[in-house]
Amino acid sequence: FGADQAANEWILAMDADEVYPESTIAMIKAALRVDDGYGLYELRRINYFIGQPLKHCGAEGVLASLYRRPVFRFEGAIHERLSGEGTRQFLGGEVFHYPFDSVDDFIVKWRIYLDIEAEKYCQDHDIVSWQEVRYRITWKVLKIFFKLYMRKKGFLDGPQGLVWCILNSIGPQLKWIKIWEKAKAKGILR
Repeated sequence: FGADQAANEWILAMDADEVYPESTIAMIKAALRVDDGYGLYELRRINYFIGQPLKHCGAEGVLASLYRRPVFRFEGAIHERLSGEGTRQFLGGEVFHYPFDSVDDFIVKWRIYLDIEAEKYCQDHDIVSWQEVRYRITWKVLKIFFKLYMRKKGFLDGPQGLVWCILNSIGPQLKWIKIWEKAKAKGILR
């Protein structure tokens, strides 16, 4: 909504829990001064958890932050994604992301997301399969944890890495339990 109201061609999209260091701001300003035809600039996002930057466990990745309207636009209801046909460029700067300062913060955020995502899923599907739910709350959770902790080397991030991997495994599990609950109440669980 905000992007649709903007008057300028370029939009810097950022979450309230992100910090752009001065070096990244300088890179963004330099990119805007040189119109090289790109429609979107991507930055490296580094997640912090309980005071520590996480370099592994899938916590560091590329974030599409600076984009040209109307070449790109956000789509989706929650965890929106930028989509468009323009050219992309990795800018090289970093964005520091502080999604939760504590386990309590995680629980509060997930409670909000759970209801929204489960309701959306049930609205978009005429039938919710119990087999799918069962897979998502059992084997899929183990796969996510193994991917984050072993394959992406979350163990190298110490105790924060372990807790991050656990929380990011059970979050989707809770979402599917909520989908099961809503689907059962709506009579669309099969």
